[in-house]
Amino acid sequence: MIDRLATVQRRQREARQAAEQDHMAAIEALLQRQKALVKPVVEFVFHEAGAYPTVGRDGIPEFAMGVPVYVCGKPYEVICPVASRVPALRRGLAPLVLFAASERERSRIAAQAAPGQRVEVLAVELPPATAVPAQRERAGLTIKEAVNRMFGLDRM
Repeated sequence: MIDRLATVQRRQREARQAAEQDHMAAIEALLQRQKALVKPVVEFVFHEAGAYPTVGRDGIPEFAMGVPVYVCGKPYEVICPVASRVPALRRGLAPLVLFAASERERSRIAAQAAPGQRVEVLAVELPPATAVPAQRERAGLTIKEAVNRMFGLDRM
């Protein structure tokens, strides 16, 4: 009986650890897509709006963890919002153009976005998937900081 309980607890712990690793890998992949899209989105916006845009530093909850792009100080577009977060923010995101790094991502976002909302794909070459590093880059967020920001824990 005790061995069975210990086995169940060990399996549950291993499942939680595996789920956490998968979640961290998904966050890192999102951060990589967002970073890869910054330059092409800036060029796209410049040609479309005729003004040089300002890009937010990181994804933020108010933009479904996507990176906001501003023209003349106003939100204009969002780079790679998290599709599952879009429905709760649909009204605020509706006037903005949403960007995705692949057709698959575009489909996920479009399914959650406002009807008729513009979702653009800018295909970029992404680096091969690697193990999740402890830190993204010097000026960027660590994975833990990104998760805390995603869940609003950085405001407590």
